Amino acid sequence: MILMGVEIEMKLWDNQSLKAKRKVIKSMIDKIHHQYKISAAEVGRNDSLDYAHIGLGVVRNQKKEAEKVLNRVIRMIEEKYPVEILSISFLEGY
Repeated sequence: MILMGVEIEMKLWDNQSLKAKRKVIKSMIDKIHHQYKISAAEVGRNDSLDYAHIGLGVVRNQKKEAEKVLNRVIRMIEEKYPVEILSISFLEGY
């Protein structure tokens, strides 16, 4: 069993308020939950207007499969949301 996580720091574009930011992040997290069936949460920079820090977690039988799912999620975030990903940190456990 492989436990893998990723922390993503991102800059959000075109936000006018924390309410607007939270709407984008909530939409992103809900889509990740429903489409990819993995855990996701905002884990930092909650009060920042322009920046967000989210964490993702997945459990799979093989490392390659866990990496594949997380990389798909990262690609989806880049393609569908008005964000610039600043850093990505992969975490792994057994």
